[in-house]
Formats: sequence, C-alpha cells, structure tokens
Amino acid sequence: MGLVMPIVDSAQVTTTPANSTAVEATVVYDSLNQCIRYKSANEWSNCLLDKDQVKNEISVSVIGKEFWLSSPPSPSLSSYYKKPTTSGDYFSLFTYTGNSTYLYGAGNSWATGSNGTVNPANKRYNIKPSYVLAGSGSSFIVADGKLYVSGSNTYRQLGVAGTSCATCDVQGFKEAPMPFSYADEKVLSVANINGSATTALLTDKGNVYTTGYGLYGHNGNGTTANQTAFTKVTSLSNIVALFGNDQNNLVYGMFVAIDKDGKIFAWGRHYYNYIPGFSLTQVVSTPVDITSAFTPFLSSGEKIVKVSISYYQTIALTNTGKVIVAGENYRIGYGTGIVNTLTAVTPFTLNAGEYVVDMEADSGGGIIATNKRIFVAGLNPFGRFGTGDASTKYSWTPVSIPDLDPSWNIEYIDLATNRTFITMAPTLSDGGGRILGSGSNIYGTLGSNNSLYQFKLMKF
Repeated sequence: MGLVMPIVDSAQVTTTPANSTAVEATVVYDSLNQCIRYKSANEWSNCLLDKDQVKNEISVSVIGKEFWLSSPPSPSLSSYYKKPTTSGDYFSLFTYTGNSTYLYGAGNSWATGSNGTVNPANKRYNIKPSYVLAGSGSSFIVADGKLYVSGSNTYRQLGVAGTSCATCDVQGFKEAPMPFSYADEKVLSVANINGSATTALLTDKGNVYTTGYGLYGHNGNGTTANQTAFTKVTSLSNIVALFGNDQNNLVYGMFVAIDKDGKIFAWGRHYYNYIPGFSLTQVVSTPVDITSAFTPFLSSGEKIVKVSISYYQTIALTNTGKVIVAGENYRIGYGTGIVNTLTAVTPFTLNAGEYVVDMEADSGGGIIATNKRIFVAGLNPFGRFGTGDASTKYSWTPVSIPDLDPSWNIEYIDLATNRTFITMAPTLSDGGGRILGSGSNIYGTLGSNNSLYQFKLMKF
C-alpha cells in the first residue's frame, strides 16, 4: 500500500478540478520533470525528488497523459530521452552532470559553438543538457524542454533563418523557434539523417516535427520538398521514441518512430535494407507502419525498443536483448553475403545482473551495450569500435574495456562514422561518471588524448 500523488503534465499549469488555481500545500507528481513538487504561497517548488535518484528503482516514460512503467533488466523507452555524449565527423560534445552540469566541446568546427578548434575540450556553457546530438557539421542540444542549435544550416536543418554560419550564431548555440509554445509542449529528443541535412524532433505530447532536406521524402509530410522550419508530421501521434541514422550520405537513410502501442513507423529512402513490403529502392514520403515485419520474431511481452535503418542495414533491438537484422551480412554481424529478409539473432547470453541498455547503428556497423559489456559488428574505420584494430567484424564481437571496475555500469553509447563513446553511470564522489572513447582523434575529438587514432577504448 502507498500514497499516490495526483499526476499532472506540469506543475506550473496545474489547476483544481474546478479549474481554479491550486492552493498552498498542494503536492503533485510533475510528469514532465518526473518528480514531486509542492505549491507554496506564491509558486511551485523545485523537484523534491529528482528522477535520477530513483531511476534504478523504476523507469517512467511520460507522453501527454499516457504512462508506461518498466524496470531492469530491459531498456525502457525513457532511456532514449537522455544522451550525454555525441560525435560528428570533426567534433564532439559531451556533458558533465556532477554537482554542476556543463557542456563541453572538442574538435575543429563551429558546431561546437566555439567558432574554432577546441583541444583539449573546454567548458563552454553552464547549462543542463538532457540530450546532445552531433551531425556531420551541425549540433543539437535539448535543455529544459527547448532545442538549441549550432553549425551548418545549408538545408535549414537547424530550423533557423539563413544558411551561413554567421546567421547561425557561431559563438554559441541558438534557440530554435518552434511552431508551438515551449510552455505547452517540450522537446524530448532529436534525431537526424543524411549527414544531418534533415532533422526530426520528438515532444512530450507525442508529436514529431521535421525540417531540412526533403528530396527523398525525409520530412515525412507526403512531399519531396525541403522545409525551412520545424513542421509537424501530421500522420504521427502518441509517439514515444524517435530514431535516425546519421549515415554521412545525402540521399540515404530513414527515420523510425515507435508509438505508445508499440507500432513502428518508417519514412525516408529505403535502399537495399530488405524491409518486407518495400522495394529495394523506394521513396517513402509519409510514415508507413512496418510493425508486422517484426512481429513474427517477438515472443509474448517482447517489444521493439530501438530501430536503425541505414542504406545497407537494418538493426532492431528488443527489450529482451534480441537483435533483428537485415542487409549486407558483414554490416549486421551475420558473416558474409546478404540477408534478404529480417532475421533474429541473439549475439550474447546475459549473465546474472546483466541487462541490455542501448544500441547504435551507423555507417555500416552497429554496437549493442549491456550494463557490463559491449558487442560490435560491421565496418570499423579508424578502429572506432575499440577492439585494438581497424578490421571489419563479421560477427558480433565483444570489446575489452581496459581496467573496467566491476562497480561501473554502462549507461549510454554513441557510435559515429569514425569514433565511439561509452558513458558510465555516475560513480565519482562529486556525482560525475566516466567516458570512454576510441577511434579517430583528429582535432582532439576524444578529449585530451594526443595520438591521431585510439584503437582501444580509453578513459578521458
């Protein structure tokens, strides 16, 4: 037995059933911030119990007035609303979330918000990002439900005016205008494809908005036109997860969205991915329900939690750690040749206390992470997988993490064209965690390491 607080979309807009202002001493559960708050004489308090303090006890995903609860050992959709590290071709962004939260940048690109080379990484802003995403030359930051952008805007993929760096505020990150009020709707996560030429974002109301390059239907609104500002994808609603694949190619790639009922939708350019129902090369300008393609591989209670569709591979992950793949075999850990239809594989057996936390697929390769181990498959340019070499992995291969403390837990991964980041759960005395990186270190993109390439995962 226990006390259940009234659950509200946001404390600031809470009213009584009679639509009057909440009185002093009202206590509610704020679903947007995922914490308990109370009303004082004049205003609402800050969070009394932050969601990060209870994330190991229960994971809560909130979209509008719908709620889903899940606990380890499976990854929850809410885990994909947080991304602390990200990497583009020549720059990286990562956050420190100890006693103070900072955004750091490293590399040679205006996309770090620094208008120059940042090596080693330097503190940029005293803000609290919940999600950071790096494209080939563009950066996206979600903080306090707002979207901030910087870098290349050639196709208006940042959703701001102008196409040159000067109008994109190269000295910092610019708040992207939205077709909704931030007071009513909050940004949860952001995704991109086509070398970051097309951007999509997900809000707490379950809506998806897109902007940028649209020649192959990537904006999802039934046309092949470019969009200069974020526009709602009208055919989607009640979406709880959004994924892209920043394959560094302007014409390939698909967005994927999952709704509250577990339905999977895809749009963009299907190209040799072997998703049933699509031709080998097909423009999909309106999101298509592809759930039925994955259903035969799912057991009772099993759900797809993440999907990545690039031009020669499809990789999906279930909440039990099963991997569903199609495409050129060496890109999906299935040997040589081509898998013409979706195929289910179980690349590892979970040990006691081990559970799947994340998956990434990009540029002909993929990574699956449990809380204790990393498995990789596919192309390995510049030694990005951290396996000690740069050779292609034709099957799912475990990665050795040097000096791994048994108390550490892996939380998030980021796979880019030429490097990998692994983020560990907070274990430091001041609340911070650890980041491991491997691959290309051009312009210091792996932090303070000095060598050009890191073929093994290194702490920094």
